[in-house]
Amino acid sequence: MARYEEQLAQRQGQYTASGSSSTQRAADLQLTGYAALRQQAVEKQFALRSGASLVFLHDWWVLVPEVVACLEEREDALEAVLMLEQELKDKQAAAARTAAALGPVAAADKRLAVLNSSIHSLTEKWATAQEQYELYKERNQSELVRLNLQRAVDFRESLQRFAAIQLQLAQAATEVWRNAVEQFSASQ
Repeated sequence: MARYEEQLAQRQGQYTASGSSSTQRAADLQLTGYAALRQQAVEKQFALRSGASLVFLHDWWVLVPEVVACLEEREDALEAVLMLEQELKDKQAAAARTAAALGPVAAADKRLAVLNSSIHSLTEKWATAQEQYELYKERNQSELVRLNLQRAVDFRESLQRFAAIQLQLAQAATEVWRNAVEQFSASQ
């Protein structure tokens, strides 16, 4: 638009009232255009700073799969405990049926001895798996509590930085346009 006004002023002559008016409009449009360019530069800078202040969201997003993996590990441990528990119950039931079928000679039967040995072995495996599960469970719960507390602090701090950057953007934009108004006032 400023170029159009400059061309109009050249055609009409710079010393005519119409030409002088066109020259003034061209200067005013250039001033406004430069202010808009400065505003754009400010917004570009603050867009980058705003994005950088929100990087923490990406960092938390990266943690989510790790947390899920830990919870899946705990779930797998629980599944192993439940499977061993079921196998132990089945073996105990089989031992009880065998002992009932054999009657008084059950104590000397090899099948029953093998079942009792298997039950003892499964009981030890079950106890170990239960301890492992409890360890995972305790670790997961303490980490989730810590993660939630830390996340609350991080989110508050990060969003506070984001809000401060937005305030700085608004102030910088206000300053750009305040300078443009002052330049308009000074040229009158």
